[in-house]
Amino acid sequence: MRAPSEILVPRPLKDVEVALKDVVDAELGVNIVDLGLLYGLEYGPDNALRITMTLTSPACALTEEIEEQVGRALKGVVDEWHLAWVWTPRWGPDRITEDGREQMRAWTPCSTPPRTSRTAPSGTPQ
Repeated sequence: MRAPSEILVPRPLKDVEVALKDVVDAELGVNIVDLGLLYGLEYGPDNALRITMTLTSPACALTEEIEEQVGRALKGVVDEWHLAWVWTPRWGPDRITEDGREQMRAWTPCSTPPRTSRTAPSGTPQ
């Protein structure tokens, strides 16, 4: 995939990793770096960035969404990138960084409205 820009010299991989922290797994609310989904970053001989990553499960339906987020996050950072999905080694929660664990503790996928008791016409709570 190619992002249009005028970048001629590859950015340090640390800069790429920082940019990829903007890519968030929508089911867990944690970025892919701190979630431990990113297995590898390297530049090929053509200066294209090669990304190797996984998902929490091969059945995860977020591949397209994450690829789109990666493209947005890398715009202006690298000219060309390729993402390879891998399933070995298998992802496990031990790969989550401490920052990722903090993000998970702070994230709520949706807020639950407070329970209210409703009263039936006879005056008895339902």
